Amino acid sequence: QPGEFKTHMADVKHLNRMRVAEALAVKIKQVEDGEKVRICESLADETLGLIKADTWEPRVGGLTAAKHIAPHAPQSFRDAAAELCMARLEDGENRGRVAVGELLGVLCAADGLRVYDRVSDRILDSIDRNFERESDGESIAPATDNAENASAAANHSHNGGHSHDHDDPETQKR
Repeated sequence: QPGEFKTHMADVKHLNRMRVAEALAVKIKQVEDGEKVRICESLADETLGLIKADTWEPRVGGLTAAKHIAPHAPQSFRDAAAELCMARLEDGENRGRVAVGELLGVLCAADGLRVYDRVSDRILDSIDRNFERESDGESIAPATDNAENASAAANHSHNGGHSHDHDDPETQKR
């Protein structure tokens, strides 16, 4: 039932939200196409409302439900869901960001490059802006620096803790 659905998908307990989402997925798989559309249309507004919630639990519940609803819902639902994903792209809750990514994958599968073209620049911009994170006031080095440092440490350890700069052709040139 729609009202009950919203209550359960907003539950603070993850397990309860997932049980309802799984029941929805099973129900959608079991019914004929016309019934799938009817079910999805009947839950569309409540699902979008959940995604707009101020707290993360209903948002994650709504995003999870939308994954199951989107393939059978009208285009207007998928468009609205894509816009809400963009608004929640940098959600403060990790589970929210994961759910956004999963829903965007479903939307891309349903609507193809149309969705990718619409959201890719914003996603890439978000990645670019948020790639470098700070931890305790220190910037975390890019992966290439870490790999070089790990390689140097491994060589140092392999050589019994002694540096063998004389074996390095670059060092010999100096």
